[in-house]
Amino acid sequence: VALPLGVLKDMAADLFSPPLPLLKMDALERSGLGNLNTLLVRWNRALALPPQTNAYYFLESRYSDNPLRYGFSCPSRMRHCDQPCTVTQFHFSETNHPFDDLEFWKTQAVEIVQDVIMEGSLSVDDIDVAHVSQWHADPDIRGSYSAATTRTRGNPDRRILGASIGGGRVVFAGEHTHTGGRYQSMDGAYETGARAAQEVLDLMARGSDEGRNASS
Repeated sequence: VALPLGVLKDMAADLFSPPLPLLKMDALERSGLGNLNTLLVRWNRALALPPQTNAYYFLESRYSDNPLRYGFSCPSRMRHCDQPCTVTQFHFSETNHPFDDLEFWKTQAVEIVQDVIMEGSLSVDDIDVAHVSQWHADPDIRGSYSAATTRTRGNPDRRILGASIGGGRVVFAGEHTHTGGRYQSMDGAYETGARAAQEVLDLMARGSDEGRNASS
């Protein structure tokens, strides 16, 4: 089971028959969710961005009304349809903005990126594609990542959420089950998937051994 934490919190009572153990349901109820929105912009030309030692361009908060004011990452400077272009990606948590108004988001992106590029000027006409997503509003996600609340118990709750049930026949994965400090992260989610897969393999091996012992 690798459903997002938000889906499990909202739908666990309807998804499992027999119901999940009360201990796991209580841990789900105590779990919090962080909120993350994403704006992805593909510019129609290669932007002259300054070299960075990491992938993220951190900005001073001089644009107090701009939801993108904290900066952006530049995941790629690519060639698309034989034309050079740049892709920028913004993350922000505010939800009181017109998410259905792409022109609004284009103007916000222009203001931020214009402040960073080393030469030239930008306008919304320099944008090929802009896409904004609200993870908490997506019915298949319902939140971005696990987050602490005043009732969260940290690793004890994560162990409960990651514990298998049904004699090991139902196993759970997801960043919210990671107890090694990498919850809320992609690599943490990956590691819990590897852990859950190993649990499945171990169960299959035990079943094979039991079958051989019974036949002998």
